[in-house]
Amino acid sequence: MFYSNQENRRKSWYYHISLSYKSIFGLAAILGILLIGVSATTAWYAHRAKAFPIGELVIPAGSTILYDIENQPLGSLTTQSRLQLRTHDLCPEMIDAIVAREDVDFFKHSGVNFVAILRSIWQNISSMRYKQGASTISMQLARNIYELHDETIDRKLLEIALTYRIERRYDKYTILTQYLNRIYYGQSCYGLPDAAHYYFDKKVNDLTLSECAMLAGIIRGPSILNPVASMKSAKAVKVEVLKRMLDLGKINQARYDVAFKEEINLNIQPRRSVINSYPIMLAQDEMREVAPQLAETVEGNAVISKLHLGIQRHIEAATEEAMSFFEGQSNPSASWIDRMGGSAAQKQARIIEWNELKRPKNMPNRLQNDLSDILQCSVLVLDSRLNHKGNLLAVTAGRSAADGLNRWHTMVKPGRAAAPLVFCAASIPSTKDHYILPRSAELTGERCGYDVVRSFADSLRYDIKYPDKSHASNLYAGNYEMRRLDLARLHYSMLHRGHDYRLSLIKAIYSNQLQALYADVPDELQEFIRRECAMATSLMLPFEANENAPTEMNVHLADGNGFWSLVSREGCLSVFVWVGFDDPNHPLAKDRSIKALVSRFTPLLAYDIYQQGLREMRQVRKNMKERAKAKEAGKI
Repeated sequence: MFYSNQENRRKSWYYHISLSYKSIFGLAAILGILLIGVSATTAWYAHRAKAFPIGELVIPAGSTILYDIENQPLGSLTTQSRLQLRTHDLCPEMIDAIVAREDVDFFKHSGVNFVAILRSIWQNISSMRYKQGASTISMQLARNIYELHDETIDRKLLEIALTYRIERRYDKYTILTQYLNRIYYGQSCYGLPDAAHYYFDKKVNDLTLSECAMLAGIIRGPSILNPVASMKSAKAVKVEVLKRMLDLGKINQARYDVAFKEEINLNIQPRRSVINSYPIMLAQDEMREVAPQLAETVEGNAVISKLHLGIQRHIEAATEEAMSFFEGQSNPSASWIDRMGGSAAQKQARIIEWNELKRPKNMPNRLQNDLSDILQCSVLVLDSRLNHKGNLLAVTAGRSAADGLNRWHTMVKPGRAAAPLVFCAASIPSTKDHYILPRSAELTGERCGYDVVRSFADSLRYDIKYPDKSHASNLYAGNYEMRRLDLARLHYSMLHRGHDYRLSLIKAIYSNQLQALYADVPDELQEFIRRECAMATSLMLPFEANENAPTEMNVHLADGNGFWSLVSREGCLSVFVWVGFDDPNHPLAKDRSIKALVSRFTPLLAYDIYQQGLREMRQVRKNMKERAKAKEAGKI
């Protein structure tokens, strides 16, 4: 008997399906897997793209931005002035030239031109070499802003995700404007306005069709195609762009012929630099000191400072208001009047009295716009709180940073303001007893002797031009030259237990990719003045120490070097104000009416700044607490 070895089993439903249906199911499964993969990849790169600050697109290209303590922008630290193109400055010829050269479908696609990508892939495969790219203008902008220069698939996908974010946030003309503000044109020219100025001494909307075509043509090889490096190459790319514009119907044959024949007439312009404000000026100085500690260039990065924008704005407004009053152009501020106290009638009488104060008839003022001959004012606001001491919160070094002078580095004769130095020298323990006469630094110095005072002054390591021993009386009386900044440091140390605090404003530096490049680490505190000596000296004249009130100092510097006011309280703020003329030999520097006016109102200005500084700092602490609560609640 024959028995079959095969099992008689019910076959699976899959075997009853025809081959064509099996193919469909298999293809659907593959497509499903691909769809899931594409969706997951898209979601992943969209998530990564959100980590990049999209607002950087409208920040001036290549600028290193200075921020205050609350991350509010204070200005650009870029030393080279960079002209910025605005959307309404775009001329039709330049738009047509750049679009014809770089991205024909720019106004049609949504940031990524997939047709161009497929065409590029086909041409590169067919030619077996990299012959054509497919980056749109939007993609190039994303690459330049976020430094996505690695030739990898990951970089390309992230670039596409960022491009879509940019396209959703900004219109085409804004994107094109910011692209033209960033691209390189050779000869250290970044951005179209800079190139137009450097090569032709023109504004963008004044460029001819021929010049637009040349500038659009050189961006693919700016170092070798620019007209300074090779006029022949510049002319060749100009013709290429013009032909492309003709083929696309952007220009007609007549305009093409005129532009083709037009010569490229260069008008090379020298480089220009600009300083926007005093915080920028001081930050640039500090950046030069910090630069050797950085692992890479600081151009285009974010510099977080210890400055406070609210205090900075107040001192700029308050000092100019005070100077206008000194020059007889306005009345004193309400805060000054309230500072003096009294009834409404007394305040009104005081205003009348102030308006009747005599001023020289030839008193120069800023209305004449001669910054070198007017009354100047410099303000320094330092943090005096524990763990924040030495932090620079706000600064001015004159009436306008346009003159390029940092008056805190100017040498002055301190006069009575240097008396604490003599008193400190006398209070140092030694084998010989020294007697301090608090009202006379000269007699105290004579009792100590030149060598004792000079030895102590040398230990401070300040930039001081000391008188020789034959003129010892000048050392005791402060008739020598030292920097205003060192005078402020001396007083600040005296009022803060003799510690030598390094006055600084930079807190941290970050790259465009939010990578920390530098962080300020406070130096180990050095007690270069004995604590007991500093504390004792801070209670003597010319310091005016009052219980439960800030310490003040209000003195005339020697030989027409201006007036010095100080308001300071440990745990709060320290404010230094200098008012005077740049030239101590100015005819008005020693005028009695000016001296009386300045000595009466400069202390009010210093105290007004001190009070406003306290209000601003309290607001900062309040904001920090609110942000902390919001963060805990998950709102941010």
